[in-house]
Amino acid sequence: MSKQKFIEVVESLFQIHPVDAEAMEYFNKTIKAKKVNKKEIEKATVVKDAIVKFLEANKGKFFDRTEIANALYNAGEFAEEYLVNDKGTVAYNSITAFANQLVTEGKIQKQEIKEGKFKKMKYVA
Repeated sequence: MSKQKFIEVVESLFQIHPVDAEAMEYFNKTIKAKKVNKKEIEKATVVKDAIVKFLEANKGKFFDRTEIANALYNAGEFAEEYLVNDKGTVAYNSITAFANQLVTEGKIQKQEIKEGKFKKMKYVA
């Protein structure tokens, strides 16, 4: 049984057999609540801040995820593990994910730019 299914079953039982507020609070905090990985939040914050800083330092210029990742990696402003995947290479997909979050937050912009026969997604401050 999945955790989600378990939660649904228990919540349906709570409707049949009500429990006190303290028990419901315990259930919500310990079982139902999503676990927060503080290290991942720290990583995301550090890398996203570095992306914004890099793009603002190069205002008006467009960079793709590879260029951003390589610049951040070479700058060495934070732990290497924030940019390197399990294979020991730079995690370009992470840069894309963080950059897209920044676009959603309105901190940077993205644009599809044609380079030769290909189109690349590039980011700018």
